[in-house]
Amino acid sequence: MYIRKVTINNYRSFRSFEAQLQQLTVVIGENDTGKTNFLTALSLPLSGNQVDFNQKRLSVSDINKDSVIDFLTSVVNEDTEENQLQKLPKVSVTVEFADPKDAYETAMLAKWIVADGDEETYKIRYDFKPKDDNDLLEVVKKSLAGKTFDDINWFTLPVELYDYQIVSVNNKKPIAYSDLKHVSIHSINAERDDFSESSSMKSNSIFTKLLMNTLDDDDKGQINAAYSEFFSAIEKTETFDKIIGNNEDFKNYDNIIKKLECTPNLPNLKNILSNITLKYGNEFLYQKGLGQRNLIYILILFAYYKSCGDTFNLCCIEEPEAHLSVNNPSYPQTVDTFYS
Repeated sequence: MYIRKVTINNYRSFRSFEAQLQQLTVVIGENDTGKTNFLTALSLPLSGNQVDFNQKRLSVSDINKDSVIDFLTSVVNEDTEENQLQKLPKVSVTVEFADPKDAYETAMLAKWIVADGDEETYKIRYDFKPKDDNDLLEVVKKSLAGKTFDDINWFTLPVELYDYQIVSVNNKKPIAYSDLKHVSIHSINAERDDFSESSSMKSNSIFTKLLMNTLDDDDKGQINAAYSEFFSAIEKTETFDKIIGNNEDFKNYDNIIKKLECTPNLPNLKNILSNITLKYGNEFLYQKGLGQRNLIYILILFAYYKSCGDTFNLCCIEEPEAHLSVNNPSYPQTVDTFYS
């Protein structure tokens, strides 16, 4: 048997995408066109060595940005509730199996059989969607109350109200791991460095050092002041009142609670700046293709070395991938010369 068709909705760069596959399929594309996204999407409905069940719970950056913006815009524009619910961004990846070769493969797929005209196919689907559509809509309405389109930040979608499941398309029932383990994916990914995979990406670390070298005292003072204002905003949510509430069993309980407040722990400026995540256009930089990310990493690296004018810096770059080939027409001339 083999996977004959994959249908992807609202996952990363894919708003709506369908691919017909063969027993051997080669995926070819330029940088930042979604090759890795396609392979990762294919992993979501399956078990395997790369995407475990914890990693199947997506982040907001895994949801197609345009679908999120369309939904948030409909809320800001006060569309009908029916339209708003229809535009809720939901991720799905459907995998269709075909051509089981023997009794074992047929029995393995039997629970997922779907009638397709005169033909029988076998389909499973990964869903990442709100636990309750109405609850999520109400939360978003409150967060966007009184705001305009220019105030929308697409990455503020409350994905903590989402959950995932893998279901059989024929009856929408969740598939047990004991069944799913028989259809697995084992992938050998492109070689990735800490820039791409680590939670503390090298590009962010270097950018933090670059900021520390170039910000003047006034800029640093403004950042510290803004950090304090952030905690003032937390205080306005009456955090302790909501968490602790009233307790009549203790004397002077309310008076004590009212004296509690959030206050900045005043970390050094480097720690504040280290929480920065880079964006490229309207997307997080880590959402871009590996070649483009590595290219930007190198550009930031050179900018950092230039900011250290009083230090000797030896820069060595080992990059065997074709992403940084001198034949790439989008490759900056300064890096081209260095690499040559």
